[in-house]
Amino acid sequence: MHYEVKLENFEGPLDLLLYLVNRNEVSILDIPIALITDQYLETLRLAQSVNLEIAGEYLLMASYLTQIKSACLLPSASSDDPEDVGEDPRQELIAHLLEYKRYRDVSRLLDSSPLLGREVFGRGCYPEHIEQIESRPNMEVSLNELLEALKDVIDRTLRPDLIVVEPETLAIKDKIILIIDLISRNKWVTFRSLFEDELTRVQIVTTFLALLEVVKMGAARIYQDTAFGAILISRR
Repeated sequence: MHYEVKLENFEGPLDLLLYLVNRNEVSILDIPIALITDQYLETLRLAQSVNLEIAGEYLLMASYLTQIKSACLLPSASSDDPEDVGEDPRQELIAHLLEYKRYRDVSRLLDSSPLLGREVFGRGCYPEHIEQIESRPNMEVSLNELLEALKDVIDRTLRPDLIVVEPETLAIKDKIILIIDLISRNKWVTFRSLFEDELTRVQIVTTFLALLEVVKMGAARIYQDTAFGAILISRR
């Protein structure tokens, strides 16, 4: 039986592309389209392998990236002018990414500003010195980053010499109880520590789905202390 989880806060294909560009430390203006396309498709395959629902816009972007990759591989039209290299197939994609990045950066700047005076307003009858509500210093982790971390766990954990003789029966609800118990006894735990005792893909995927359910229930939050740092899990 398949277990499907649908997350509402999936930020879109442009967010995934921007994450891949930043992770590879390349310029938006000079995207290695073959590398980024391969990594994008691998992320979608990984999401489908754990039965996460993929929105149509992600599949449309996959088709668009494949088209651009094919166009980049085609030989350019012959021309007498050596400087006439034709239009870059990546140009439209780069323009979309730059525009998305501008809006995203502005929204994050607004979101990091204090709530007092932005969404919360005093009536004027409070004490003169009001302690402003501080924004959380930690950065939330997107599903894109979780899938990337899951891929790293699978690559590091699976043993090529391990043979599963009989199919395993693992209950996600049991994993949910274990995760809730773990974060209730610790201030925080790392994402990777949840998979230290898991040896098979079934065990890893079951634990990952249980973690998504715990977050969906509002019992835990996933964040990073620093950009590209360890993914941490704590109680809400």
